Amino acid sequence: FPLNSSKIRKALGYAIDRRGLVEHILVGQKVALSIVPEMMLVLKEEELFVGNDIKKAKQFFEEGLKELGITREEFPLLTLSY
Repeated sequence: FPLNSSKIRKALGYAIDRRGLVEHILVGQKVALSIVPEMMLVLKEEELFVGNDIKKAKQFFEEGLKELGITREEFPLLTLSY
């Protein structure tokens, strides 16, 4: 809880600015935009992780809250580690 909700997981995925993290914090690393690392791809894979879309993140978050039956105030604090 609350990550048992696929809507909450999607909201977090859309909220994370992967490019910003790599450019400003993880300097020199590559942005992870798919399940398989780029060096292991035989064919060009479509980007699966589209981040930094706050509008979609908020939409999925609100849907997730309804699904879980909780309010924003009841949502537990989450910590992102990288």
